[in-house]
Amino acid sequence: MKKNKKTISIIKEKKVGERRTILLPEDLRIFIQNGYDVYVERGTGSGIGIPDKEYANVGAKIVSTKQAWTQSNVIFKYKPPVDSEFKYINY
Repeated sequence: MKKNKKTISIIKEKKVGERRTILLPEDLRIFIQNGYDVYVERGTGSGIGIPDKEYANVGAKIVSTKQAWTQSNVIFKYKPPVDSEFKYINY
């Protein structure tokens, strides 16, 4: 994780039947314009038909699950972590 850098991560929802994403590409512009590095887990928008390239086009970095969980102090997602995600929580 980068120290003293403003970062957020958007995590893909993995709960069975959950297709939403917490933030859309256009929602991320405000963070990026205010100096945040934004990390988006690969496939985050796939459940609602948003390809990764749309997130990348607004300046987000498309990353692996592990990177999304570990590159940022702030995590955005709707649902609580699923069992396979708890290994990424360090606090």
